[in-house]
Order: sequence, then C-alpha cells, then structure tokens
Amino acid sequence: MGNLVIGGDAPVSVQSMLKCDPRDISSSLRQLRVMEREGCELVRMAVPDTEAVNTLAELVRKARVPLVADVHFDHRLAIQAMQAGADKVRINPGNLSPSGLRQVLRASFQRNIPLRIGFNSGSLPRDLRSKRISERLVEAANRFLQRLEIPHKALVFSLKASGIQETLNAYQQFSDQYDYPLHIGLTEAGPIPEGIVASILACEQLLLNGIGDTLRISLTDSPLQEIRTARALLESLGLREGNVKIISCPTCGRTNISLTSVLTAIRPILFQLKKPMVLAVMGCEVNGPGESMQADLGITMTRQEAIFFKKGQIIRRVPRFDLLRCLKQELESWR
Repeated sequence: MGNLVIGGDAPVSVQSMLKCDPRDISSSLRQLRVMEREGCELVRMAVPDTEAVNTLAELVRKARVPLVADVHFDHRLAIQAMQAGADKVRINPGNLSPSGLRQVLRASFQRNIPLRIGFNSGSLPRDLRSKRISERLVEAANRFLQRLEIPHKALVFSLKASGIQETLNAYQQFSDQYDYPLHIGLTEAGPIPEGIVASILACEQLLLNGIGDTLRISLTDSPLQEIRTARALLESLGLREGNVKIISCPTCGRTNISLTSVLTAIRPILFQLKKPMVLAVMGCEVNGPGESMQADLGITMTRQEAIFFKKGQIIRRVPRFDLLRCLKQELESWR
C-alpha cells in the first residue's frame, strides 16, 4: 500500500479513521494532517457517495500516508475510489450484492489494489444467527474464501465483534486456518475509558500471540486518542520502538499548572525526535526533583517557576508562564 507493507515481518501499523464530513475537503485535509503528525500510518475515510470520492481524490494527491476508502452497500463507489487513487479499499461482503462483490474483486485484482475484507458482528448472514458470534464471523470468512473466483492475494481480513472473548475466538480460529494478514481491534469499543480498556485487553492478547498486522483502537472520541492509545500499546509490548518515554505525575492540589496542556502542546515535537530520551514532567516539589534528575530532560514545577534538569543537573529556572517556550526549545535540541 503505497510505501507501507502489511504482513510478513513488517511492523504492526497504526490505523485510524477520519471523523469529519467526508464531503468537506478542507476539514478532511486538516484532520489528515493532524493524524499524520500524531503518527498514524494508515488513514481510512468513509466514502458514502460520489462527493466523498472527490474528497478522496484530493486527499490522495496531498497525503503523506496511505489512504483507505471505506465503502458499504454500493460497489460502484468502491471502484470509483480505486480510480481516484485509493491505496486500499475496505468492504464488507455482508452488505454488497454477489454481483457487486465480484466486480469489486475483479477491479481490485486488475489494478493491484489491496482490499480489506471486513466482517463485523453487526452485519453477518442471517442464516448463521443460531451460532455463536465468533463462529459466525469465521464461517462468513470461510464462505467468502470458498467462493473467491480469482487468485487475489492482496487481501487483509478483519473479524470484529464488540465483545472481547468473541473477538479473540474469531481471530484465533481464522489464524489457525489461514495465513492472510489481519487487521485487529474491537468494533464499536465505546467511549473513554471503557473503550480503551476493552480494546487493550483484546488487542494485547492477540498481539502477544502473534496475531495482527494492522491495528485500530476504535473509540467514540477523536482520532488522536485512537492513535495515541494504539502507539502506546505497541510500544509497551515492545512491538514498536518509541523514542520518548514520558514520566509525568498524575497531579494533585499542589499543582499550579495544567500538565495535560503542556504534554498536549509538545506531543507533535516528541514524534519528530530522532534520539531516544526519557522526559519527566512533574507538577510539584514532592517527587519532582528526584524524577527529573533521573531523566534525560526533566521539569519540576514550583509555585513560582519551572526548574529544568538535564542528565541530573539543574540547567535553568524559568517563570511558569515561560515554561512551554523553553521546553520546546530544549526538545528541539534533541532532533
């Protein structure tokens, strides 16, 4: 997919989805740029009509990461998305006609454009309702592959349920039978914090068992939260190297500045750092100096000022209002 490889020995890639009006080119491009800066490696967008196809075509020309067109119900939109330059198309066989599905597969094969074949617990064949959700997901995938009439190998599969155990069972059963790359995650995982907890419980177990090639944490929240959670999960499992380890206090009544605002403001810089570092951002003098002295770069807040530490030594003291400017300045030196 463009410059991204899925499957084999390639790293697990982080995916998220545009959540603005797909007909609004300006808003879509703005959100795309933010997602790229945050470290999203694969951006999916809904394509519900031809106007959205036009937006996709514009984004393809300007995107720095591969774009996935998410198409349902109308096979013609999937083919138009390929013509518009989509790097990949996501379809659900459960909501396309057999004829439409064949046309999409043929167009994808002829253009060498990968497809994600996505099965969701909410859109499965009705005759499978008597089975458990995980069995229904796997059976739907089996039927698709048994009816595959062309030697299409550029396929990624997903088998998502909203329940943790059903999702785990479905992916495990499918991976026992087939060797296709897998996109993992819970579908409709929920808001924060419930969605984060459930997604991590499911995806961690899959990843530790060697299952999963792309990952989305599907939250009822902004794409940034999805991307940050996915990257943090991969880094914590040792599946992705992170250049920056952040140590920050949970804050309490002694804190006189919003550490959340500080960390939010510097995140775009952190992703651009080329050298590994440990960064401590501490809100008061209780544990602040000790943590800051042990970090490569540390900041401890007092009532009046911010104290900067580098490699265990105090290097500067600045007024609280000047913290962010000075912190960005110090981080730039690590590029």
